[in-house]
Amino acid sequence: MTTRDPIGVRLGAAALSLAVPGAGQLLRGRLRRGLAWFAACGVLWYLLPWTGPIGLLIALGVRVLAVAVDAAVIAGGPRLSAGRLIGLCLAMAATMVALGVVFRTQVMRGYRMPSAGMNPTVAIGDLFYVDLRDRAGALGAPIVFLHPGTGAEFIQRVVAVAGDRVAIRDGVLWRNGAAVPTGPAAPCRYDDRRLDRWQVATATCREERLGGRRYQVVFDARQQFPAPDDAAVDGVAAHEVVVPPGHVFVMGDNRPNSNDSRSWGPLPTDRIVGTALYVWLSQGPEGVRWSRLGTRF
Repeated sequence: MTTRDPIGVRLGAAALSLAVPGAGQLLRGRLRRGLAWFAACGVLWYLLPWTGPIGLLIALGVRVLAVAVDAAVIAGGPRLSAGRLIGLCLAMAATMVALGVVFRTQVMRGYRMPSAGMNPTVAIGDLFYVDLRDRAGALGAPIVFLHPGTGAEFIQRVVAVAGDRVAIRDGVLWRNGAAVPTGPAAPCRYDDRRLDRWQVATATCREERLGGRRYQVVFDARQQFPAPDDAAVDGVAAHEVVVPPGHVFVMGDNRPNSNDSRSWGPLPTDRIVGTALYVWLSQGPEGVRWSRLGTRF
């Protein structure tokens, strides 16, 4: 049996589904439909590491709009008893909270970029998602990790893995005795912030290609690593660094302005938190940077 509910009940059902997806359908007497919406929202959120920015838009559209509209416009069904309705809604809310905790601690988490060390790939003010399941530290991947000394969370790029030999010569990254492929150098600009004041920084950038990824790095031809005056090994100056087992070598894409493995050594892989995925919001000196929304790393 279907019922025609007054507008107040329909709006209340829509509001309830905004709080707990599917709960508004339960209020309207559509138990199976409500549970189906609840499950669909959970699946869409869990798939975000694979579906990316488009998946995020779909998940938000379903979570915020489709479920609420459906709860308001569907024909009502047999009413649930007050006790059963409250019990089901509380169970759904508790499940949503529990799944949210699991999602944020085991699947995907949001981070904010506080500094210029990964410009131009990751801008100051970028809010981005990190896949917590991907802790392999793949070559070329931008990863979030815990600093081995301070425990602070950093985001930098893996430029060498265990067994690799790494160096920088005249600003160019070398790996295993060969220069990493790069594009032509060109002027670039990015937003920087110092002492809470925004400013536009100018630099020279070039494309770097590593591990199947293409990305821009700030280039400075004066950079050398290891530096000529670094400590010698057995009386011979070190011209490259060998990454030990269980470690990766990380650098910021803003090579002249990054506190990375060149300063404190290779990173133990057990310090890796996850792999950065894409920007879901970005705030700069002029407000929201709409052009960066959905930018993949």
